[in-house]
Amino acid sequence: MRRFRKLVERSGIKKEMRRKEYYEKPSETRRRARLRAERRTRRNLLGPLA
Repeated sequence: MRRFRKLVERSGIKKEMRRKEYYEKPSETRRRARLRAERRTRRNLLGPLA
């Protein structure tokens, strides 16, 4: 059972199920993607020291 849970967690199935549990407007999806990209670029600009 433990191996199965790890496999599911690594494959991202659980996260996807949570995300698709409720309908999300396309504008919300785009907004979340934009925020995620902003965080990623900010993290990359600061580097590993920050």
